[in-house]
This record gives sequence, C-alpha cells and structure tokens, in this order.
Amino acid sequence: MRSAAPANLRLALAIVAWSNARVTLDSGKTMTDVLLSILHHTAIYVLVSLLVAEWVLLRGAPDSRTLARLARADLAYGLAALVLIGVGVCRVIYGAKGSAFYTQNPIFWLKMGLFAGVGLVSIVPTVRLIQWGRRHRANASALPSASDFAALRRYLLIEAVLFAGIPICAALMARGYGLG
Repeated sequence: MRSAAPANLRLALAIVAWSNARVTLDSGKTMTDVLLSILHHTAIYVLVSLLVAEWVLLRGAPDSRTLARLARADLAYGLAALVLIGVGVCRVIYGAKGSAFYTQNPIFWLKMGLFAGVGLVSIVPTVRLIQWGRRHRANASALPSASDFAALRRYLLIEAVLFAGIPICAALMARGYGLG
C-alpha cells in the first residue's frame, strides 16, 4: 500500500507556490508563513514516522517482503527529507520572522548541523539497502543476515539521537535564545 503523504505534501507545496498573495491574519502572521509552518511540521512528522517504520522493519526476520518494504520506506524517508529541506528554506526566505532571525542565530546553525548529521548518517543505511536489493534481485536467496539488520539498526539509532536534538533547538529558538 502506497502512502499518500508525499502526494499530499506536493499538493500543499503547490498551493503555497500558487498563493503568492501574502494574506495577513489578525495576529500579524502571513498566510504563507502559516502554510509553510504546517508543511514544515507535517514533513517532520512524516520523516520521524518513516524512521520509526524502518526501525520496526529491521526488527523482523530478513525476507523478500521486509527488504522491499525497507526500500520503499527509505525512499520515502529521503523524499520527506528533501521536502523538509525545501520547506525549511522557504520558511527562512518567506517566513514572517525574516531570514535574519535564523541566519544570525547560532542555535539555528546547531539545528542545521544536527540535521546534516542525520543526513550523513542515513547514507550508510540507504547504500546498504540498495546493495541488498540489487543482490536479492540477482539471486532471490541472497538476503541480508539478522546481524546485518542489527548493524543497520545502530545507524538508525544514531539518526534518532541526533534528530532528538533538533526540536530542542527549535524550542530554544522560538523563545528567542541565541539572538543576544
């Protein structure tokens, strides 16, 4: 069963792109800022959900079905990360707080460093899943071992630990820490 989340995110991004009008709400925030915030948080939830899905799938026995599910989850994870990056850049450029709020805040750069760390660590699982998939397509009996799955889970754990620091940074930034 395919997830509707990436299609929904694409639709929401299209709505933001087409709504060049910056409708001001009573609170002084723009509709663009609100939509970008919604998309940003949705992408975060999708990304975390996919990380958890991969973690759970790696707990099972290595078989063809699990390998295929892992490949799809990892692809969706990568796409969600790209959406998150795109929406995040749009928030910095078009958001109500202005780019200086982000670029002049060292906590923002720590947050970006943590996200980059998650991305770098995620390369290993992605490459392994691609290798395992190729081997399995060439030889249906070629499956990773349980210890291979366990090793990959360690990388996902590192990703999760790094990712856990991101909302801490976001909460600090939202309360003005790092700006002076």
